[in-house]
Amino acid sequence: MLNANDVMQKIFSATDGNTINPVATCNQAISNTPFLLKKSYHINDLLIYENSEFIINSYFAILKRYPEANGLNYYLYKLQQNSISKPGFLIRLRYSPEGRYTGVKIKMLLIYFLVSAIKRILNITI
Repeated sequence: MLNANDVMQKIFSATDGNTINPVATCNQAISNTPFLLKKSYHINDLLIYENSEFIINSYFAILKRYPEANGLNYYLYKLQQNSISKPGFLIRLRYSPEGRYTGVKIKMLLIYFLVSAIKRILNITI
């Protein structure tokens, strides 16, 4: 598993020092499957990813940028400790001031978030 420093090292080692496209560079450094930036996604477009790849692609999709190293490490830890669900993380990004500004739509996000919250409250697995 990659931590934030490994991810950033891969991103910057993939550049030649010139102006870079951080989305293309990060995708090339992290994944063989390019992540397309769009104005609207279905939540499953993001939920298929795991760990740092999930966080990075979520930042790209919703905020149109890559995460800071501290944010990547923080959310990676929270996800691994089950302190936050993937839908909960997406809600935080999407409804943050920056996420509201970009206005990206995530179909089914609220439904997934509500189901996830109910499962956590009732402490059940489905």
